[in-house]
This record gives sequence, structure tokens and C-alpha cells, in this order.
Amino acid sequence: NPVPIYIRERRELLLLFCSNYGSSGEREIRYGKVKPAAGRRVWISRSSTMGRNWSTPEELTAQVKQAGWTWYAVGPGGAIRLRNSTLLVPATHASKPRRREVHGKYDHSHVLFSHDLGGTWRVGGVAATGTNEATLAELPNGGVLLNARNLVKPGGQRVLQVSSDGGGSWGASWNALREPRNPFFMPSGCHGSMVSTRRGRLFYSGPDTNSTRRVNVSLSSSNDGGRSWSLISRVHTGPSAYSSICRLPTGPRGADSDARAGERSVQL
Repeated sequence: NPVPIYIRERRELLLLFCSNYGSSGEREIRYGKVKPAAGRRVWISRSSTMGRNWSTPEELTAQVKQAGWTWYAVGPGGAIRLRNSTLLVPATHASKPRRREVHGKYDHSHVLFSHDLGGTWRVGGVAATGTNEATLAELPNGGVLLNARNLVKPGGQRVLQVSSDGGGSWGASWNALREPRNPFFMPSGCHGSMVSTRRGRLFYSGPDTNSTRRVNVSLSSSNDGGRSWSLISRVHTGPSAYSSICRLPTGPRGADSDARAGERSVQL
């Protein structure tokens, strides 16, 4: 789940990503059965040539992965830059299960933030229990909205929270926006993507369904800071999973979604 960030002042690309040994499975990592070097580690690489060449990755694990966290991932999706130039990266972690794992019980979203345009990084606030892959947007009042996949069974709606201190802590959560649910063994939900306009309107893309299948990637919008959402369009009715939307300089929004029927990408 690489997270790219463009620093316009330096014409530099940053890329945050995670790694683990190929022999280390997610279950073994979550249960703390692998050595730290073989588990989840966090890195950053930099490019001053718009991605043609990259620096040797610098390890950030000690800065951003707290003791007791076994699983760890940044992204997927993009970081945001607040109006005060703070960089925020969505991330997720899990602690070692005490007994047989129940998906979501040990999972939390959080953010990483940098006040020096990517020079140093710190861990921000930890979101509600059961949150996972998240997307972020800055609100007109300076708040930060976190919109997260919900792993807590039976699922069915995403988890949203607002931070009034730039991602340092999160307020009370609420549920909105349908997403796939799975009441059995696999984790519920699906990653989605969110952007905000300069006037504060929010747009979200993701599978609009409560079935166990990832279908119906759709575009929704909110004019009240994410409290309520209206469906704008059903973009693709077939198999569709993770998506990404962005603001274009001319105003319209671009979107990209993976459609699992044949592992093809749908560009919209």
C-alpha cells in the first residue's frame, strides 16, 4: 500500500510504504510469531526526478510503530496536506490477539503526521476499535475527517470520526455509507476514497452494497461534514473493490477502480 506525496516547494516525491519477509504471513505477524526484522516495517523513499529515480529507503519503523503493535500498514490511497502544511498519512495497526482472533477487535486506524514536509514523522491519534484502511479530508473549519473501513462484524457501514487538533486525537464516531459485510470469517468492509473541495463538499467512492460481494462502486457526496451522504452515480455495477478519486486542476474529479472479474482496472 504505497502512499505518494508531492512536495511542490521542492518538486520532490515522497513514497511511504511497508515491508515484511516473504516467508512471514499476516496471521503469524499479527500473533507476534516472527522476529521484528521479519515483521512489518515502515519506510520512506524520495525522488527529485518525478519518479524516475528513487533514494535508498530510510526506515521509519522506530518513529511510527509503537510497542505492542504487530500488524502495520500505511494507506492505501493518498496522504493529505492541511492548510498549515502539515502532512497526514492514513495508516492502520493491530495488536497481538490475546486469544483466538476476532477480526476488528484488535484493529485501529491512526494517522502519521509531519510538520516539516516529510523530514520527520510522528504517530497521531488512534481511531475507534475495528477501524482499518482509512481515507482523510480537511473540513472548512480546519477539522480532519477520517472515513474508515469497518472490520467489526457484522459491519455494513463505514466508521467516521473528526479530529479538531490536526489528527492528534479523534472525537466520537458515527456510521455512514454502505459497504460490503461478511458475517463469517473474512474481514468486512472495503477500502474507499474521499476528497474535499475548497468549499467543503465531500466526495466518496466505494462499493455501495451490504452484500458479501464487492460490487457497485459508486460516487456519493456530503455537504455537512460527512454526517449524511447522497448517492450521485453508480459508476460500475459489476465486481469492483478498491477505488481512488482525486481532484483535477480543472475541477472535475478523476477515479480509478479495480474490478475483480479478471483482475482488470476500470478507469472512469
